[in-house]
Order: sequence, then structure tokens, then C-alpha cells
Amino acid sequence: MDRQIDDRRIDNRQKEGGADSMIVYKFDVLAALKGAGYSTYDLQKDKLLPQTVIQKLRTGNTDISVKTLGKICDLLEMQPGNILKRVEDEE
Repeated sequence: MDRQIDDRRIDNRQKEGGADSMIVYKFDVLAALKGAGYSTYDLQKDKLLPQTVIQKLRTGNTDISVKTLGKICDLLEMQPGNILKRVEDEE
């Protein structure tokens, strides 16, 4: 089954060589959305973000599509690099 780029996930760990790394949010995205005037109710009611994405944002789960990341960037008027960062796993 082919997947479009929009469907690819951004929570990928390096699997070959070197240290593992992961992608994390730089800040509480839901709090930032609320500060920008978007309550979780409004996000769902206006079909800006589905409940599943809101739950992922609540728990810090970065397993979201590139399309969803783009929507969050639009709502917050930011670039992806302002929202996410790569960190090394400490093991």
C-alpha cells in the first residue's frame, strides 16, 4: 500500500548506527493554541484538529502527520522548527 508524504510520521527513531534520537515538542502546543484563541472545543467544533490529534498533543505524542503539523504551524503562525526539536536518547 502506497502512502502519500502527508501520511508519513515524524516520530521516527534512527535504527542504524549512532545514538538513537527522537522528536519532541519544544513547548506545550495545546497551551500555545489556547493562548492564540483556540480552545480544544473550538478546534474540534470547527474541524481544525480531530480529537485523536488533540489527545496526542495532550500526552506529548509527536506521532502526527506532516499535514497535521502544517495545520498546527498555520494556527500558531510558526515554522515546524519552532514547534519540534530532535533530542538524543540518554541510555
